[in-house]
Amino acid sequence: MAVLLTVSGGFLDAFTWLAHGNVLANTQSANVVLLGVYTALGQWPEAFRHIPPIVAFVLGAFTAAYLRAYASDAGRRVSLLLEIALLFAVMVLHQQLPSTGVTLLISFAAAVQTTRFVKVEGWTFSSVMTTGNLRHSTEAVFAGLFDRAQPHAFREARVFAMICMAFGLGATIGAFTTSHLSGGAALAVPVLLLGTALLVCEVKERA
Repeated sequence: MAVLLTVSGGFLDAFTWLAHGNVLANTQSANVVLLGVYTALGQWPEAFRHIPPIVAFVLGAFTAAYLRAYASDAGRRVSLLLEIALLFAVMVLHQQLPSTGVTLLISFAAAVQTTRFVKVEGWTFSSVMTTGNLRHSTEAVFAGLFDRAQPHAFREARVFAMICMAFGLGATIGAFTTSHLSGGAALAVPVLLLGTALLVCEVKERA
């Protein structure tokens, strides 16, 4: 589940960066930094382009929190279905939607994903950005080498290293398919990944 979601997360950042004006749908740290940079330079149109994904991400996180609170039994599946539906809508309506609209929907979907899926083997991770995962892997390597009280540290390091590589793989696949497929056809890849994650979720629920 974590790998599937993380590959999708890396893919979507590459997709919006290449196809929609160098805006990152997932990584809001970058959008906040770019907003500040362009504001300081007085480049207002460039600055304003980074506000919508931030707002959409906040709304998506709020929606996911609502699902977690009031639809706890089916919340994970509902979150995946919502994300799949949004990405499918973008894929189908890509030519009709403005770039801002595409980024808004993808940022909303990314927020739902990262707010609803926060654990891998009991450890907190992120499927839409990799900085924290990289730090976590490094700290686990240190604990494995110098802290005998943490016998599973190397397992933890390997899991987070795999998550980091999955994000990079997703970005690579996203860049390649976005560059070679027209319109929103590239989004079939994350839709397929999320559909597989939904299937895994269903199997786990029935087990």
